[in-house]
Amino acid sequence: MKRNKRPKRQSGQLYWANLLHFYQPPGQDKDILNKVVDESYHPVLRIFEQVPSAKATINIPSCLIELLIKNGLGKIVVRLKKLAESRQIEFTATPRFHPFLPFIPDDEIDRQVAQNDKISKKYFGLHFSPNGFYSPELAYNSDIAKAAVRFG
Repeated sequence: MKRNKRPKRQSGQLYWANLLHFYQPPGQDKDILNKVVDESYHPVLRIFEQVPSAKATINIPSCLIELLIKNGLGKIVVRLKKLAESRQIEFTATPRFHPFLPFIPDDEIDRQVAQNDKISKKYFGLHFSPNGFYSPELAYNSDIAKAAVRFG
């Protein structure tokens, strides 16, 4: 994986890396989705838009991208793209449907991550260049580590 150079720390300093995880299940009720967007996604994105020095890594599976667009909430995707263009955010690789990876075969992990990459590139263009790998529920085993390596 490509690594950014960490700033040199002095004694007592803390280096904080922000990873934000956006997710709603593909069949989420529209009223709940709207509430999540209004109470979480809009306020978080507004912070980045108001504070140009703010930076984070964001995980958003493509099933949520499609759900937002399907429900007339594509403005969230547009805002994420603008933040990626300004280099305030970067994305992680992740599977399309947020499966619990330790329980699915390698070929299904690869299929889902490849689908996620394809759909995310459709909406974020060149600004979808994943840095890191997000395993849903932060599940981990050696197969997941190997999948992360396969996808760079």
